[in-house]
Amino acid sequence: MKIMTGSLFRAMFLILSVPLFCSCQKKNYYEPDTFRSEALKPETSQSGKETMEAFFINSKGEKIQVFLEIADTQAERAKGLMFRKNMPADHGMIFIFEEEEDHQFYMKNTYIPLDMIFVNSQKIIVGIVENTHPLTLDTVGVQPPSKYVIEMNAFFAAKHWIKAGDTVYWVSD
Repeated sequence: MKIMTGSLFRAMFLILSVPLFCSCQKKNYYEPDTFRSEALKPETSQSGKETMEAFFINSKGEKIQVFLEIADTQAERAKGLMFRKNMPADHGMIFIFEEEEDHQFYMKNTYIPLDMIFVNSQKIIVGIVENTHPLTLDTVGVQPPSKYVIEMNAFFAAKHWIKAGDTVYWVSD
């Protein structure tokens, strides 16, 4: 058995390790072609509501995956996340409205502090109300019109560097 010298060993190590390091790089940017292949069709949550997979793309180019319960009827939007005591960190609810307009929310019977993320019809975030106060009738909203409102656990937006101007993507039929 032949023993390699120091410089030959270092050269072999570099040649063999380059593919390993290159394949482990984290991608922090949104790739439109991979989004559709990763997206799931609507499923059902533990609460029995239809859910869908969505992705926030923040200003750093990071893609944050979430699972959203769908509230697209008047009754579902009226109930929202009322009476919930907890919610997984990557779960939330999307309120889908027919028209893009000024939407106001209150926290009656809602025990979880929430971030409310207001999204226009182009799926651009137009405003965020962070850390709403549970169990109040105070209305909250943002000035620019929105077609969708996504509710996530409080501090979700800050934790993931999500702000107005960032985008949200999901696949719907």
